[in-house]
Amino acid sequence: MKRLLPLLVLAGCITQVFGQQRIPLIEEFSSSTCPPCKTFNDGVFTPFLNTANLQGKYTVVNYRANWPGNGDPYYTAEANTRINYYSVNGVPTCLLDGKTASTGSISTFTSGFNTEAAKAAKATMAAQYTITGTTIAAGMVKATITVTPTAAVSNAFLYIAVVEKKTTKNASTNGEKEFHYVMMKMVPNASGKALTLTANTPVTITDSASLSGTHIEEMTDLEVIAWVQITGTKEILQSALATDGTPVINRCLLNGCSSGKSLTMIRNSSVLNAKNAQIAVHDLSGREIVKTRGTTETYSLAAMRLPRGCYILKVGKGKQALTELISITR
Repeated sequence: MKRLLPLLVLAGCITQVFGQQRIPLIEEFSSSTCPPCKTFNDGVFTPFLNTANLQGKYTVVNYRANWPGNGDPYYTAEANTRINYYSVNGVPTCLLDGKTASTGSISTFTSGFNTEAAKAAKATMAAQYTITGTTIAAGMVKATITVTPTAAVSNAFLYIAVVEKKTTKNASTNGEKEFHYVMMKMVPNASGKALTLTANTPVTITDSASLSGTHIEEMTDLEVIAWVQITGTKEILQSALATDGTPVINRCLLNGCSSGKSLTMIRNSSVLNAKNAQIAVHDLSGREIVKTRGTTETYSLAAMRLPRGCYILKVGKGKQALTELISITR
């Protein structure tokens, strides 16, 4: 039997399985009218982002500034809120987990990142989002974030940012042609959401925001980043790249899908072509908690009434098999 474990669902559950793995947040403040920004991005930041063995080990939010001169065309009031929060007075400025990073070379930046990544996270995070609407004017983002701190924490806030992985239309005078992880919208805004955190007690927050009026270039090129930060000290407890929970209908998960029916699923919702299939759900320790057989072509996972959390879904039908991590958020 051939099995496939899609990364797009796996990502949302990793933070629960390996709760103490720190995912450092990188915050860059930059502008397309700033010549030193091009030097930093070309020589340090972009090479770091392109380092293969670091992929998936960090999150990035890139705020555009309104200086020098006219500043970046994608500057927003929400970016200014973060500029004021850190008292940023010049660009480029780059922060690692709320602290100023060493940006003189790719080696010093990477060394600082590795030091931060080696620290134990002070919270685990599971994050999922959906984006509806095919146009910017009609676009809406909804994010559900679960935070579980390792100890009680005071003055903590949850921040959520929608970023675009690559933009080009904000190019201006410094010679840069493309920009990465540009912040487009904070959810619901740049003020964040105050949290009451008790040791080992999950807290789930759901927030949404309109994408109308943003500088988004491509609706299909977005990511959602979430992090928990202590207001006074700027310390970041943990960050997370949210999993896209937008329903995908008839997404084929097995080889040979072009010939006959194959197991497909609507993510976190239903298994299709499920008649006579063996369906099982295991918790993350491997314990089987649900076992059933599909009696109809569509089997709804909602019928299992699983509590929030991450699970392993296993479906078998003939010589076909599907194994997938699923995240139940509501």
